[in-house]
Amino acid sequence: MKTRKTYSLISQAALFGKSALVATIAVAASVTSAGAITLDFDQDSNGNALDAGTIVNGKQSRNSGIDPWSGVKIRRIGRESKGLTVFNSNCDPNYPGYTGFANNCTGGDTDLATGGSLNTQARGNILIAQDSGRQNRTNGKFSNPGDQGNGSTIKFNFDEDVALGNIEFLDFDKTDANKIKLTARDVDNEIIAEYTFSRTTGIVIDNVTGATFGNAVNETDVDEAFTADKLTGNPYVEYFLANNGLEDEAFENSVWDFYFGEELGQVRSLEVNFNGISGAISELTYEKMYSDFLSEPKVRVPEPSSIAALAFIGGGMFLSRRRKSK
Repeated sequence: MKTRKTYSLISQAALFGKSALVATIAVAASVTSAGAITLDFDQDSNGNALDAGTIVNGKQSRNSGIDPWSGVKIRRIGRESKGLTVFNSNCDPNYPGYTGFANNCTGGDTDLATGGSLNTQARGNILIAQDSGRQNRTNGKFSNPGDQGNGSTIKFNFDEDVALGNIEFLDFDKTDANKIKLTARDVDNEIIAEYTFSRTTGIVIDNVTGATFGNAVNETDVDEAFTADKLTGNPYVEYFLANNGLEDEAFENSVWDFYFGEELGQVRSLEVNFNGISGAISELTYEKMYSDFLSEPKVRVPEPSSIAALAFIGGGMFLSRRRKSK
C-alpha cells in the first residue's frame, strides 16, 4: 500500500452539497484530508513485501487469513472459506513471440500477465478471488494462485469515511453485458451508488438514480497513471488492449480503469461483483476523510468544479502506482 499525504482541506460543497456550505463554514477547519492512498497489493502497511499466494482473508469464522492493510479490510462475499490472495502478474504467458518475464504464470492464468512485450505496465501483485478448485496451501499460502473463473464478489470495508478515485481491473474480456457491478455503501450500509458498464454500448449505468452516461466506455492507446484530471463530472471507463498477439482473444490481458467521476465521498464499503466472470483488481485509489462535527446526509460531489477543491489531488497530481515494463 502506498500513501501520499496532502493535508489540505476538503471542500465543504464537495462533501455535503452547496446548500450545506454556509451552515458548515464555521467548522470547516475540522474537516481534513488524510491523504491519497493507493492499494496496489505489493506490500503491507508496514512496507513488507507480500508473496504471491498470501491469503488476504481465509474463512472468516476461523480468522485464518491476514489483513495486510491498515484502515481497510478486504473480504470475499460468498465462498468465504475459499479466500482471497495476491497473484504475481509479472509472469510469462507463453504467448508466441512474448519477451519479458521468465517465470510462468501460476494457475494457468496467462490472461493476468502484465508487462514485457504485452506493452502494459508491469503491475506486480494483483488481488484475486482464489479458485475454489485450487485450495492447496504451503506454509500458510496458496500453492498455486489462480482466479475464480465463474465470478466472485470482493468487498472493501473501510474503517472510516473515504472518497473513491478509481479502481483498476485486469482481463475483462467478457464484460459486455454489464457484468461488473460496483456498489458503494455508507456507514449505515445504505447504497450510495451502484454502477455497471458495457463496452458494446459504451454506457455506464447508475442503478441507484437510473442515470445513464453515454460514450463513457472507451479504448485508450496509452496505459497511463491515474491523475487528478481524470476525475471529471461523470463516471466513465477507459480500457487498454495488451499486445498479446492473439487474434481471437484481443481482450486477454486488457487493463480497465473505472473512474468514479463525481468522486464519491463518505463511503464505508465498496463491493466489486464479478458477475459470472473471471478477473482481478490491480489497484484501488481513495482518500480518507475525517470530520468531528455532526453527521450530514450522504451525497455525491455535485459538479467537476468541486472536485478541483478536493484534497484528493493535494493541489497537484494524485498518482497511482505504475511500474516500468520489463
